[in-house]
Parts: sequence; structure tokens; C-alpha cells
Amino acid sequence: MLAALQRELRRRFPRAVIAGTCSPPFRSLTSQELREQEDDIRAVGADIVWVGLGTPLQDHRAAELSAALPVVSVAVGAAFDFIAGSKRQAPPWMQNGGLEWLFRLGCEPRRLWRRYLFGNARFVGGVVRQAALRTPPGASAPPARPPDAGTALVSRRERAR
Repeated sequence: MLAALQRELRRRFPRAVIAGTCSPPFRSLTSQELREQEDDIRAVGADIVWVGLGTPLQDHRAAELSAALPVVSVAVGAAFDFIAGSKRQAPPWMQNGGLEWLFRLGCEPRRLWRRYLFGNARFVGGVVRQAALRTPPGASAPPARPPDAGTALVSRRERAR
């Protein structure tokens, strides 16, 4: 899939710089392997690291990379699968209606039902808690925190010479 992803990205975005890629084994990486991965990212001078390892692993790894490296890390969900053509996307009317999750659930119910039932409930609960903690109008807002953001595709902006 990684080769198909790179091909399609180069076709769609010929000026994009793909500084490196990594397809780690389907297991927990050792601390040595994690350090080597971070060293590789540092060595290629990446600005953005796109992480597509599946939830929640990609979310944790993205946060770890952001904390360890001077990069923006982004957990991308199924975007790599969609771009590479290994998974179908919902029809545009479902995407536009916010129903892509329903299409994906219909395609992979055994894999996704728990995530959507429990994960979405947790998300909604977090939104409600966050809304309850909002600063009242007219009060000063707390200082902004940078978002936690981080490994399968690495890109680099072209730097001015």
C-alpha cells in the first residue's frame, strides 16, 4: 500500500516533497526502534509527519512524535487507504452530509462498531465537558496551548535558498 500511496500522491501533487516513508511492523516497536524512527525523521528534515497506523495507535504515536521532535504530526485515519485506493470512500452525498462514518461502518461493521459506539460517545462527552468549561462572554480567555499533533509518510516544505 505504501508504494501505491506514494505513486498517487506524486501523481496528484507533483511538486510535493516526500522526504521519507516508513511502514513499521504490525506490533509494538521497541524503544530502540522508536528512537531510530525519530532519528530518521530528524535526518530527512521533515516539517510534517503524517501518521496512519490506525486508531488509537496513530493518535498516541503522533503525540509522542510532536513531543520528541520539532515537527507537526498529524494522525490521518483512513486517508492513506483512500488515497492509495485500497478502501472505497463514501459517495459524495454521504461525505457532504457528514455520514462517511455510516458508510465505513456498513463496509466494516465487525471492526468498527465498538469504536463508533464507545469512541463517539466518549468524544461527545468530551465536547460537552469542554463546552461547560468555556469562558463566559466578556471574561479573558486562558492562554492558548499549541495542539498536540505526528508516522508513515513524511513531507518537507521546500526551503528558500
